[in-house]
Amino acid sequence: MNIDPLMRRIVDGNKLVPVEPSTLRLETHLEDLVESDPSCLGEPFLIIERQMFGRVDTLAINAAARTRLLEFKRGETPRETIAQTLEYLA
Repeated sequence: MNIDPLMRRIVDGNKLVPVEPSTLRLETHLEDLVESDPSCLGEPFLIIERQMFGRVDTLAINAAARTRLLEFKRGETPRETIAQTLEYLA
């Protein structure tokens, strides 16, 4: 997994330490984490449904009533995922 070597986190309110890379065993773990706090994506979301039709990881709606399809990948994004996302948009 590639991680920005400059990525840091604040510890004890005054110390920066490097973020250690980690991996998730399952994408569903990431989905669980986001569902528990959807605002971690940068704006408030309401999660409508997960694993919709067995294809869409998460269907959400934001405060402006715009739907969002969230596709989670635990590693680098392969070309097939981009094609899958474009298919959803179509």
